Amino acid sequence: MKINHHVSFNVDEEQKARLAEIGIDVQKYAWRMFAWSSKEDVTFDIAEDDERWEAVNALFRTWGGTHVPSTKFTAAELNSASYLNINSTWYCISDDEYLDNFEDRSSACNRCGIGRKQIHPYRMRMEPKWGTRHVMQYYGHADELFVRPEVWHDVFKPFGVGCLPVFKKNTDQELKTVVQLKVDKVSDSYLQTEKLDYEVCSECNQMIFDLVRRGPLPNFQHDPRCHMFKTRERFCPSARVFQEIIISQDLYQAIKKSKIKSLRYIPVSDDVLDNCSGRVVR
Repeated sequence: MKINHHVSFNVDEEQKARLAEIGIDVQKYAWRMFAWSSKEDVTFDIAEDDERWEAVNALFRTWGGTHVPSTKFTAAELNSASYLNINSTWYCISDDEYLDNFEDRSSACNRCGIGRKQIHPYRMRMEPKWGTRHVMQYYGHADELFVRPEVWHDVFKPFGVGCLPVFKKNTDQELKTVVQLKVDKVSDSYLQTEKLDYEVCSECNQMIFDLVRRGPLPNFQHDPRCHMFKTRERFCPSARVFQEIIISQDLYQAIKKSKIKSLRYIPVSDDVLDNCSGRVVR
């Protein structure tokens, strides 16, 4: 696996000179959001195995800025995992005014939202413009996946995964080129969460874990024995809380064989990294 960091600094001329000293091409990566600003933003990607990384990381601890880690896994790592976390790389922006009616929030926590239940179909403005893509998500709804109907029928249905219709906004018209995967199975096994950072909701007292950005997702305490399901644990305390979607190795191989695009994978493994959320300790 290879761990990358997407870093952005808002810097003055002295700080730009310091970045140049450690080998960052400031002229290439600098941009100014406002013409009147005395500072510029320098945004770039750098891997943890890059010899400049420790120096950049030290500056980030001093200067602040934005910092998003991510991990790219090898084919061998993905092919050897019994289970994998999946997410789409293509997002659809939702209209909150009509999505408000698709779920029941009567038993949900008012602060974190745990306890929401979908009771009506999702709606979209129009048929998705798929292009070469096959899977999508609503932005902020990371525990639901939408696919082309033939993808559901040929790839997911043989593994016992159902589907739900999607309707056009403000109508009773069912869209023809998209369905929602019905992932209603929740793992009967907990994740091994010892290395995960978390927050406790001040209202419902439930644990909400940080996203795993460095390395694999932790393994389950025992084999869930299911092809597609959601974790018992909830993630992302800073946004709309969700459960991670997990698939079996057999389903992963079927997805690969069908050449399904616009999905990313994180293997589930015992080899969880320290600071797997990528939090910066100042």
